[in-house]
Amino acid sequence: ICRAGATTVAEITAIGKLAILIPYPFAADNHQVLNAKMLADRGAAEMILEKDLNAQLLVQKIEYYADHWEISGRMAANAKDMGKPDAAKMIVEDFYELLGR
Repeated sequence: ICRAGATTVAEITAIGKLAILIPYPFAADNHQVLNAKMLADRGAAEMILEKDLNAQLLVQKIEYYADHWEISGRMAANAKDMGKPDAAKMIVEDFYELLGR
């Protein structure tokens, strides 16, 4: 259960963890909602908007994922499939390619 900033999303996808994302509603350009939606649309996380959040809903979601391990596991696997653990290397390679042009 966490916010949906870029670093958090990168960590979730790098290690493949189930996440319930609650985007910070005042983030610049609504980027946390976009980050969370990207994962939710691919079945890699659950997104709850803060305006919809309440204790009952959160408990319901936690219990659901605790009781449905096959779904939790699939979501975690989907998150891992989205990860780019060697992103830094890819960026450096792209940088060197651009320098060579």
